[in-house]
Amino acid sequence: MHLSITRLEGLRNDLTLRLERSEVEDALLSVAHRDQLMRLPGMLRHRVGTPDELQGIADAKMPIDAHLRQLGIVDETGRASRRAIAISNRNLGANHGFVAWQRSAAPKIFRIL
Repeated sequence: MHLSITRLEGLRNDLTLRLERSEVEDALLSVAHRDQLMRLPGMLRHRVGTPDELQGIADAKMPIDAHLRQLGIVDETGRASRRAIAISNRNLGANHGFVAWQRSAAPKIFRIL
């Protein structure tokens, strides 16, 4: 696995993760509250959200430690049982430019409105 972060204030903010082919088969992508998030507008930057949108966004949030426990990636003490890369809903579920593909999901493509 190779992780690269490029941060140039105001210019770039890139995170690149490269998995070796041998690691891809064991990779797991899990989006907390996936169906709920796909119906939401993401982070509202240029307008005030409706009460339903704001409540929907609040309801879709899941603390990352709770999500990892739910997936069985950490034990009851919080100790990792397998290697994981965790991206919060605040990131994947808020930005319109992020798209994810999940083999076992329907639809396979995840994106917010």
